[in-house]
Amino acid sequence: MSSMRAGQWRDARVLLEKVCQKDTNDADVLRALATVYGHLGHMDGVVGCCQAVLRLRPRDASTMAMLASALGAQGQYKEAMHYFGAALDVAPDDPVVLNNLGQLQLIGGQWEQAVRTLSKAVGLKTGYIAAHCNLATAFRRLDRDIDAINQYQLVLHINPESYPAAYGLGELFLQQGNLWEAEKHFRLAVRLGPDNIDAWHGLGQVLGFMGRLDEALGICRTILEKKPGDPQTISEQAEYYQRMGDSDRAYGCVSQLQQSENITPVAASVFSRICHRYDACDDALEMCRTQLAMHSQNMGMQQLLSYAAGHLCDRMGDYNKAFEYFRRANELSPAPFDKTAFHEEISRTIEIFSPEKMPGYARSGNVSQRPVFVVGMPRTGTSLVEQILSSHPEVYGAGELNAVNNIVASIDQGAKNGYPAGISSLETEDMDRLAERYHQQLEQLSGSAMRVIDKMPHNFRHLGLISLLFPGAAVIHCTRDPLDTCLSIYFQSFNAAHPYATRLENLGAYYQEYQRLMSHWCQVLDIPVYAFSYERLVSEQEPVTRELLGFCGLGWDARCLEFYRYDRNMATASYDQVRKPLYQQAVCRWKHYEAYLEPLKQALA
Repeated sequence: MSSMRAGQWRDARVLLEKVCQKDTNDADVLRALATVYGHLGHMDGVVGCCQAVLRLRPRDASTMAMLASALGAQGQYKEAMHYFGAALDVAPDDPVVLNNLGQLQLIGGQWEQAVRTLSKAVGLKTGYIAAHCNLATAFRRLDRDIDAINQYQLVLHINPESYPAAYGLGELFLQQGNLWEAEKHFRLAVRLGPDNIDAWHGLGQVLGFMGRLDEALGICRTILEKKPGDPQTISEQAEYYQRMGDSDRAYGCVSQLQQSENITPVAASVFSRICHRYDACDDALEMCRTQLAMHSQNMGMQQLLSYAAGHLCDRMGDYNKAFEYFRRANELSPAPFDKTAFHEEISRTIEIFSPEKMPGYARSGNVSQRPVFVVGMPRTGTSLVEQILSSHPEVYGAGELNAVNNIVASIDQGAKNGYPAGISSLETEDMDRLAERYHQQLEQLSGSAMRVIDKMPHNFRHLGLISLLFPGAAVIHCTRDPLDTCLSIYFQSFNAAHPYATRLENLGAYYQEYQRLMSHWCQVLDIPVYAFSYERLVSEQEPVTRELLGFCGLGWDARCLEFYRYDRNMATASYDQVRKPLYQQAVCRWKHYEAYLEPLKQALA
């Protein structure tokens, strides 16, 4: 048994098999051997040993459960459920039996039943980590991500060294777009499981989304040391090189995969974005179509490839086919969006931050003018504004910081009545503390820069709070033609934080609420707001650039007119556009797709 305790399963197998040859009626030895076979993946051995134990001890519930699990692993679902039923007849409140049953229900797609079974297991046994992790998995299958996060966090509280919980949280936070938390948990996962390639891939993806492409490429090199020639990793290298503007290296990665006949959906997507440089757009479209056929059952890959084919057809001028691909991509993401609930949420914000109530709220005494908040709908030029301003030597572009959202979450959890109603219960000291946390983050990011750009577009929802926390800040509100804005969002793959983005009618409804809230802010804010027009920038680049710099209290610098020469990594979908001079093609782009826009027009009316 010492070999088992040390995890030396092969040695334990040899010893126990010798004992069984001498005495085939020792149930304890047979049960131990079944456990060893399970760790070695020898399911036939588990089944044989468990059946032998049950001939000796017919009412041994734990052995019935082990047998059921082994049968389930062999695909014998009906027989497995029979033995689980027998085990529960003997021991209806045995948490181990319940956990194993929950695992089998997960395998069988019985997710609601698995939640009930596993919830009972964790209720019967405090700190049952395996059952908590399985329950988190069941919640994930039901898209109950918050419940899954709670389970994983409970596991880490019990055991801070739990790899499954660290990795699961990394995945969930990545899905939600909470990149900072995702990075933290993936880094924990690679520390706990350094040979687990999935954790390294997750960390690389997060760094890529954050625009930290050099670091992401470093992760790729680490993976390739562990798994040389891995097609997924080479595809990710191609993605990062392309986003850095190094098309030739990206093309080299794709060519390497072509030569080894290991093209992946990610590689096809990258090729679709660079093919025009090599007069190979027809080849790229055919590659996308081939990959779509090969991955017909993978919704995520279908979506990625449909967006890629859509953008490629748009580039080639086949707008009908392009819209067909974009519509298909969006239909693969049926994210629920409650228009009524969102309307009520905006109305509540307007009520809390009314002209009558705003003067009575506590304010921070920190009047630093460093923060410049660039807000608006996505795809309205927020990245472009950041790139223009960041070309100035006294400006640092911090990208899409999640800092304001984190402040909102802390108020929602800590203040009486949550957020936004809890604003009224905060004191000046609270506001100073929250503001100081934000300024410390800016300091870590930007050093001595005179202005720091925070271009999280959806900060438009929190401008009332921003004005209370940062009375010296400035706001740049980016606008663009509503049809162009909504269509451009529809043509991009957004994460779960943007459930409105996959249906034209929902996009129109969301846009209406955004306009309603921005009209309110214009009436109540006492911090300066500059109204930036994308179309005006395209037609009057220098005057608008001068206005932007003047609004931020910056002197003129001609480098801001050649913003596309400024080499910095972007984490947003606009990374490619900001590397080019201004162009007219994005103005009135919606006219190419007018035949499909009636639901959007009606929602915007």
